[in-house]
Amino acid sequence: MKLKVFFLSLLASCSVFAQKSDIWTSFYDDKEGYLFGFKNSKGEVMIEPKFMGFTSANKFDKIAAFMEDTNGEFSSYYMLKNGKKFGKDSLYVFDMAFDCENEGFIKFRDPKTGNVGMFNTAGKVAIPALYNDMTPFENGLSVALKGAKLTKEDDEHSFWAGGENLLINTKNEVLVKNFQNNQLTLDFHSLRIQSHPEKSAERVSFLGTTGKYYSFIDNEKLFENFLNQKFFKNLSKKSLLKNSYEKIVYWDEEKGWISQPAKEFLEKNHAILLERLEDYKNKKNVQIRVDSSTPLTEDMEQKIQHHYNNCGRRNMSKYPFFSLIITYYDENGVILDQDLFSFLRTEKDIKFISCTIRNHTLK
Repeated sequence: MKLKVFFLSLLASCSVFAQKSDIWTSFYDDKEGYLFGFKNSKGEVMIEPKFMGFTSANKFDKIAAFMEDTNGEFSSYYMLKNGKKFGKDSLYVFDMAFDCENEGFIKFRDPKTGNVGMFNTAGKVAIPALYNDMTPFENGLSVALKGAKLTKEDDEHSFWAGGENLLINTKNEVLVKNFQNNQLTLDFHSLRIQSHPEKSAERVSFLGTTGKYYSFIDNEKLFENFLNQKFFKNLSKKSLLKNSYEKIVYWDEEKGWISQPAKEFLEKNHAILLERLEDYKNKKNVQIRVDSSTPLTEDMEQKIQHHYNNCGRRNMSKYPFFSLIITYYDENGVILDQDLFSFLRTEKDIKFISCTIRNHTLK
């Protein structure tokens, strides 16, 4: 009886707060440790800790997927803030975790066909389950795989082989067929639609189904252009500071990863950084890449929480990290050491944010 009363009370409070579009944040049970619930922006408990397992939502906006243990029995479902549960047989699971809402959509998997579609924030099917898999919507765009076959790599791992990538919008309209983006790191928020291919060295164009060209910034090309045209142009202590984030993270043998204000850090370490960065001129020893993470201190992570979705997964399209790796070899071509310089793409620019310098103690 107490459970029924609590649940009715929960539904009532959920309905009231859901109308305000308040994003709820997860918190853990102090006693159990592994169960978590949600609080609103005022710190009021909206859902007592009961979720676990494949539940990956750190934030509850309008719709989320949950798993809970009720007297030894696991139950999984999608739920709206008003308490409505649905899709109990349609949970989308990847890497031992449920999907999370992104731009008002969340993935589900049809239990009969195994295909993937998307629910909207009302819990309705917005994208029918027609695809082998899909990327989360970004700027209203998703890459949907169709016609592929699931191939086993071993007893624990499998992958999709073949098929066609389609660029679709939230209306399930195919914008680009045979969307060849596998080796690219595109910024979907940089979309331009034109009658001709984009000439910019930083952008990649795709011919759409209407005859128009869809172009996007390629983040790796963006980073390479930043290095050549800005970062390494008249490289100096002053230019390093200008192109740095407000704090720089580095490794300390006693304290681990720590940070300093960029001005203080460069005042003490600019000489060794400039010396090592000179090796960028020898392109054979240099590798650049787009990364999903780099070591940051807790206060810095908190400042860029908007770079992550409700599951805590980084928006690699809009806010990627970049790595500049300089490798040193002996006379036989064997790797001796590597220096790593990490950068972050912010709302305005690309900034130097972290480094690891081998055989040298940073101060």
